[in-house]
Order: sequence, then C-alpha cells, then structure tokens
Amino acid sequence: MPAKQTHPALTIPLWLVMLGLGAATLFSLLGRMHWFLELFTHFPLQLACALLAVTAAALILRRWKLAAIAVLSLLPNLLALTYYFPSSAYSGEAPDLRTVSYNVLTSNRSYEEVLTYLRNSKADLLFVMETNPKWVEALTPLQAHYPYTVKVPRNDNFGMVLLSRHPIVWHELHQFGGTSVPLVHAVVDLNGRSIDLIGCHPPPPLGARMSSSRNAYLKKLSEITGNTQNPTVVLGDFNATIWSPFLRDFLKATSLHDTGHRHGFQSSWRRYNPLFSIPIDHVFHNDGLTCTSRQIGPALGSDHRPLIVEFAYRGDAL
Repeated sequence: MPAKQTHPALTIPLWLVMLGLGAATLFSLLGRMHWFLELFTHFPLQLACALLAVTAAALILRRWKLAAIAVLSLLPNLLALTYYFPSSAYSGEAPDLRTVSYNVLTSNRSYEEVLTYLRNSKADLLFVMETNPKWVEALTPLQAHYPYTVKVPRNDNFGMVLLSRHPIVWHELHQFGGTSVPLVHAVVDLNGRSIDLIGCHPPPPLGARMSSSRNAYLKKLSEITGNTQNPTVVLGDFNATIWSPFLRDFLKATSLHDTGHRHGFQSSWRRYNPLFSIPIDHVFHNDGLTCTSRQIGPALGSDHRPLIVEFAYRGDAL
C-alpha cells in the first residue's frame, strides 16, 4: 500500500514556488540571449538557498517528484557557487600595494564618516566612484595624505576620483558611447616600480540600451588592459557578478585573475538585504602581482561597501 501523502493543501503553493525558482534558474542559464535573462545570472546563492528549502519541504511532505525537480534545479546554482567555494587562504605575503575601491553612492551624505575611514585605511591607492562635485569637495582633505589625484566629478552616478600616495606619472581618461561613461587609466610610480591602475564603473545593465553600453564598455576595457606591460590592477563597480557571461568574456579576453576566486562569497552591494546582496565590486590583476589579502569594509551610508585588497609582486616578475 503506497505511503499516505500529508498536507495536500500545501502541494499547489509548493509547486508554484518550484516553478518560479526553476524558471529563474533556466533564465540564468540563458543570460547571454537577452539583458533581462542576464539579471538572473547574479543570484545563484539566493536561488540555491530557496531550492534547498523547497527540497526539504518536498521530502517532509513526501512529494518525491517535486523533490527530484528541486534537486535538478539546485545543481546549476551549486555549480555556479563553486567559483567561490571551497574557500582557500590568501598567500599571506607582506604586501607591496594596498588598494581600496569604494562606490560611495552619489546621494550618500555620510561625508565625514567616509572621509575618516579612507584617511585611516592605510591604502596606497584609493579609487572612489559616484563622486559628484559635493563628494569631490568632501574628499579634498585626503590630499594631505594622497597628494596625487585624478578627479572626474559628474552630476550623474559616474563620477570618479583616484587618489594616490605615490606619484602618478601618466594618466588618461576614456569615455564610451553616447553616455560618455568614464574610465581612468593611470601609471603610478610605486617606490621605483611602475604599476598600471585602471579604475572603472560601467553602466548598470537595466534595459537593452544600457546593457549594450555596459558590454561595449567591458570590451573597450579589455582592449586597454590587454596593452599594459606593467603589473596591473583593474578595479571598480562592474555592475555585474562573475556569473555574467559578459564579465566572463572580459576575464577570458584579458587573462586577468580575480582576487575573489575561491575565497568565499564576499558580497559588496546591498549586504543589508540578503535577498539582493551580490558581489558586483571586483578587483582583478595580471600575472605581475599576487593577491595577499582581500576584505569587505564597513557600511558607511552607501549601498556598496569598500573593497580592500593587498598585493605583492610575483617573485618571477621582479
């Protein structure tokens, strides 16, 4: 005699939840086909947690078919998460370079809090995004410690400021597409050695036009990065997680290394909201450097948190 199924009234709602999660997982696998589908690529952790809950509920309710479908939908999300797990230790070498990348949020008014944090960060290089004229003015006291600067104030969300303790011997600003979203490329003299620093903030892929602009930005960024000869750091708010097929194209084209790879899930955007918290701020580097440390900073009034990364020169690159 077959086992009695319990709580039949829960079956339909559970199936509806499963269909929604299954559709979201399928959309994430088709992210290259349309900007809307790409949005689903960024949430494998959230989808995995929800599908684990559905699997557990289906097993408790003895809905074996539902449990099997939930497990099948779970697998692609777990596979995506293997990019960050299992977690491994950083090299632990004494750092030669410390960087801070931070999107302060244009509407954020916590000027003094941010200023104090950045002043005490002990970074060699600070890259700050969403700096309108008010933010540029608020950050001006940092020049006592960071006398070399590149300032790109804007009244939209794409201003940026690069501050360095070390001489900036050359820099160039690039602007892309109809939106003229900037990118800063600088060469810094770090105690007698040249470091390429590329700070970027592509547009968010919200809609076909902005998604196309973001992808064009990443393509141009790959061309610029591919021409660097020095140890190179590329950092900023990329408005994409590592699961975006277009960000993966960028990494493949440049052969850059991700400082977050296999070092745990470190979300930098909307950490206060687990439903939407994802890692869209990144720091990449070429073979001239190795990452010795990476951490997420505190909440300072922005929807992002600072990303602090330390590097050492590779022994074979000296």
